[in-house]
Amino acid sequence: MSGENYADSWIDVKGEGYTIEDNEGNHSLLDGIQLHYVEKAKVGGCENKIIHDKCAGLGKGGKCVNDSSKVCEGSKKNIINVSTDKEFLAALKDVSPGDTIELADGKYHNKFIANISGTEGKPITLTGSKKAVVSGYNYGFWLQANYWIVKVVDSNKGIMLDGANHNILEDLEVHDIKQEGIHFRLNSADNILQKSYIHDTGLGSPGFGEGVYIGSAVSNWEGGKPDKSDRNQVLNNRIGPNVAAEEIDIKEGSCCGIIKNNVFDGTGMSGENYADSWIDVKGENYTIEDNEGNHSLLDGIQVRHT
Repeated sequence: MSGENYADSWIDVKGEGYTIEDNEGNHSLLDGIQLHYVEKAKVGGCENKIIHDKCAGLGKGGKCVNDSSKVCEGSKKNIINVSTDKEFLAALKDVSPGDTIELADGKYHNKFIANISGTEGKPITLTGSKKAVVSGYNYGFWLQANYWIVKVVDSNKGIMLDGANHNILEDLEVHDIKQEGIHFRLNSADNILQKSYIHDTGLGSPGFGEGVYIGSAVSNWEGGKPDKSDRNQVLNNRIGPNVAAEEIDIKEGSCCGIIKNNVFDGTGMSGENYADSWIDVKGENYTIEDNEGNHSLLDGIQVRHT
């Protein structure tokens, strides 16, 4: 690389809306990726997604991602790099529609609550590698917002959705949980959980160690009204082994979800609180299709009237 005309990075970005993902390189004069705002044109460097790029052999003082672009009109810079609990908490408070929070490898332990929503056209993304491990005092990640994409994160405290709609949970590993792995609750609707691996749940309370829990039992309805956690989809996941209760527990009052193409391993099911099947269905109008499993204590799917 000559260094002439400021050529000192592998990728120079003045365009907008690019996805730059899973690249790696060595021997740059300075930076790996540079994002620039072009003052003369009044554009440049906005709305780009830079995810999981790996850099080695950078120049002295160089950065893997050097973002000198300005705040774009009507939006914020798109990538928030996080490597500490403090930075993660700050990012959750400061994030805006269209932003990506990227977790560096490491362990994060605090009360991580997301309550700022994205939009349909500009979802908020939380991502990291499998070596970014999130845990918390109650839940690993507590989502109270709409239009998030949560992917490629390892959680050993579980994920709770409360009043959260139109979110995508993808490529997660959730494990070593005292109670349930992922819970859609308090009218959380139209969410998708896909391509994830959930195992080793219920380590503290075996009777409440479901892999995926949709809705609320009638005893927990607020004001006597059903928990309408409706139209949630659980697709292409691997659930088990050592899920102490049901792999998926669908509660009364919820409806119209899809449970499809999941693989269940009931090894380690405790049998407490009548947990003796992979799927327990008390909701209505669900489509349960093309799932498979091994090692249930009794049944594969149980459909109940409450």
